[in-house]
Amino acid sequence: MTEPCTRPGAKETLLCATLPVWEDREARSGRKIDLEMVIIPAATATPAPDPLFFLAGGPGAAASRMGLGMWQATPLRGRDIVLLDQRGTGASNPLDCDLGGAAGATPGKLEEMFPPDKVAACLEELSTRADVTLYTTPIAMDDLNEVRQWLGYDQINLRGGSYGSWAIQVYLQRHPETVRSALAIGMVSPERSNLAERGRLAQRTFERFAAACKGDTACGEAFPRMAAQLPRLLDRLESEPVTVTVPALDDPTTTRTLSLGRDYVAERIRLLVYYLFTARALPYAIDAADGGDWVPLARQLLFIERMFKSSLSYGMLLTVQCSEAMSIFDVDAALAADAESLFGNYRLAQQKQGCKAWPVADTPPLGFETLREVDVPVLFVSGRFDTVTAWEYGEEAIRWYPEGRHLIVEPAHHGVFDVDGAACLWGLMFDYFDQGGHETLDFTCVDEVGRPPWVLDSESFDTWWNEMTTWYL
Repeated sequence: MTEPCTRPGAKETLLCATLPVWEDREARSGRKIDLEMVIIPAATATPAPDPLFFLAGGPGAAASRMGLGMWQATPLRGRDIVLLDQRGTGASNPLDCDLGGAAGATPGKLEEMFPPDKVAACLEELSTRADVTLYTTPIAMDDLNEVRQWLGYDQINLRGGSYGSWAIQVYLQRHPETVRSALAIGMVSPERSNLAERGRLAQRTFERFAAACKGDTACGEAFPRMAAQLPRLLDRLESEPVTVTVPALDDPTTTRTLSLGRDYVAERIRLLVYYLFTARALPYAIDAADGGDWVPLARQLLFIERMFKSSLSYGMLLTVQCSEAMSIFDVDAALAADAESLFGNYRLAQQKQGCKAWPVADTPPLGFETLREVDVPVLFVSGRFDTVTAWEYGEEAIRWYPEGRHLIVEPAHHGVFDVDGAACLWGLMFDYFDQGGHETLDFTCVDEVGRPPWVLDSESFDTWWNEMTTWYL
């Protein structure tokens, strides 16, 4: 069933397995696809009977790639940790697409995420080995339940974030009796699509972030006008792009020259605001650019572009977002509303373009209109400054779980673990899974987490830059 295996970077022998399942689970005929999984065995002679299943984000990320480094050295090793590549990702019949411009090949130019010709070519190639409409979240969560049964587990624990939080909710709706506990971070709402308000959410977060800087003694004294500076910079770029030369990310002894226009800068700053660890240098970089020195900001723009060059399976992403997220709101109305925001509607416009050529599943996914209350212990965690899975989404999601709790981490953005005092959050997560619930947990330390030090000058910028590029590039 499972066999010993190794993976790059693994510190120990793992267990690997392959489970063939019907691509069309309802018909139970036609093609079968292989689901690949990596299991980090419990580091104890008497492991807990209920493993932890890690659900990756994206959509389109592979659990075996995202989760291996994350879960090998944790106090949760009293139980098995299962990294199942969701159908369409990783090694589970991946719906990979070479979209070329999606990675932003030209420095300073905002490329198309989903070039129509490349999307069409990818769909044609994938059609020889996949019916892409059968790679939705509900079908994948039924896969997960089959894997649970095949591995011999009665109940499991679930952990995921961002899109993984949506996958957890779908699994809970379909197979609640099999779940001991679930913890999700960066909640997707079961009642609305975050694609419908990306630009407006980013503007709200930026304005709150600017207010937080102004209200801080050090940041407010150094950068009291950030809220006004960014719109002024973007207006300036609208009429006249700026050319700037910066050290290359791959080889700082060489340089790259960028022509920065408004749309590129706005979209990349929207991504920088995703995370606290990237956003905390923005006040310094924006102020420097307003004074004529664009180098710090341009370096950040290139960094976040590289960071978002992920190994996502874009075919799976298109299936999930076109079938599950784009069908529940008025796309044209949302485009018009986001167009009025500081950051514009690039992300939604690109998604609409990509979905034009992508098949949509015949039936809407379970969850959006057929929710039911589920009596399973859940802990949902949101960052108050999250620009993509807003804290309100967690409030909407928790309504369906009477035994659940929604925890809002005040200074956190997307992901929450880059706050100052993150050990509190890690400890709560470990204790939560040990106890199988939140009722006896002490959450008082959450009130004490804060922001890491602001980047205030060139010296602290260099220190921050070295730390960030060491960890994330």
